[in-house]
Amino acid sequence: MKSINKVRISNGGEQLQGRVIKVNTSIESFETPTRVPTTTENNAKIRIHFDEPWDNLVFEVTNRFNSEDQIRKLHRKNGSFANKRREITAQVDKFRGYSITKYNPQIPHGVKLATRDIRTFIDLQLESGFDIISIPEPSPISSINTFQTNLKKFWDYISNVNPDVVIMPYISLKQENETFESKLKILSEYEHTLHCIGIRFASPQEYRPNLLSLAEFSSQDFWVHCSSGRRYANWRQPNAQLHALQRFGIDTVSVEVPQPPIKRPKQSGPGQVRYFDRKTIMFPHIQDALGRDGHLSCNCPACLKGTLEDIVSKVESLGPRDEIQLRVNDMSKIHEVYASTEEFEVSRKRIKENSLNEYFRRKEGLRPFIGREEEQTKLNGF
Repeated sequence: MKSINKVRISNGGEQLQGRVIKVNTSIESFETPTRVPTTTENNAKIRIHFDEPWDNLVFEVTNRFNSEDQIRKLHRKNGSFANKRREITAQVDKFRGYSITKYNPQIPHGVKLATRDIRTFIDLQLESGFDIISIPEPSPISSINTFQTNLKKFWDYISNVNPDVVIMPYISLKQENETFESKLKILSEYEHTLHCIGIRFASPQEYRPNLLSLAEFSSQDFWVHCSSGRRYANWRQPNAQLHALQRFGIDTVSVEVPQPPIKRPKQSGPGQVRYFDRKTIMFPHIQDALGRDGHLSCNCPACLKGTLEDIVSKVESLGPRDEIQLRVNDMSKIHEVYASTEEFEVSRKRIKENSLNEYFRRKEGLRPFIGREEEQTKLNGF
C-alpha cells in the first residue's frame, strides 16, 4: 500500500490567501498547514530526556552535509554508506507506524550533485525504509532539461525498486525566477500522479518572486513541503518566517540543522534563549516572553505555564552547570514544535473562514509578509 494515496485542496487555493489540503496516508489523514518535526528537535528531546510524544503525522530525518567531500564519502569510502544507513534506520524505526517518514539531506546551495551522488541518497532512503523518497535537484542552476531528465530517471529507478513508496522531487527557492517557474510547470503536468513536491528553503525576502510563483501554483492538488527552514532571519528580525510561507501555498514546514559554531558561544544566561511566542509569531528572548507574574503563557508539555526557574530546574541536573543555557535551548525547541503546530491549527481555521490576511495583520511577526505581495499581484494583473 502506498504511504500517500490522495492529496486534495479542501479549502482556499486562491493566490496569497493560503489553503488547506487534506492528505490521505496509510496511517490516517491530516490537514495543512502544519509543522513537521525533524531530527533537530528530536535530538533535543533525547539530550534532555524528554519523553512526551508529538502528535504530528509526518517526521523528517535530516542530515547536514557541509561539503562535496562529505557527500562523496558515502559512495567512495567503504563502510560510510552502511554506517549512515544504520544511523538513519534507527531513527525511522522509532516513528514507523506512527508517522509518515521522509528524508532531507541538507546540502549547501552551491554544491552540484552528480548522478552517483543522487542515486546514493535515494538508495540510502530506500534501504532505510522511508515512506517518502526525496529526489534531490542536481543543482539550483541546473537546466530545465537536466532537471526533467533527473526526475524521470530516478522516478523510474525508485518505482522499479519499490513501487509502493511515494516520491518528492525537490526544487530550491534559491534560483532565478524563470528557471524556478519552468521547473514548477514540469511538475504541474503530473498532478494527481505525483502527490508531493519538496522546496529547499531560502530567504523569503530575497526570493520573494519564487514565492509568488508558488502562490500561483496554489490551485493544484500537490502537497508542498519546505525543508531546511530558518526559524528567523537574524536577531534584529526575529520574525517566525516559516509561518509566513503558508500564504504562498507551502503546506508544511520543517527546520534546518544549524551550523555548529566554530567556537563555543559565550554563555549569557538561560533567559537569553530564543523562544517561539504564539501571541506575536516572533522569537523573543524567553525572559521577555514571561508574563507580568513571571510565568509563560504556553501550557504545552514542555512549558506547563511555568517560570524560567521552573524550566531551568527541569534540566539543570542533566549536565554541567555552564551548559544550562544549551539545555534550556533544547527545551525551547521542543516547545516550538508543540506551539507552532497549535498555531498552524489556528491559521488553518482562519483559511477556512477566508480571513488569513486579517490573521497576518494581527500578528506582529507576520505583518512584514503582507501588503507588498498584494500590491505586486495588482501590478502583475492577477
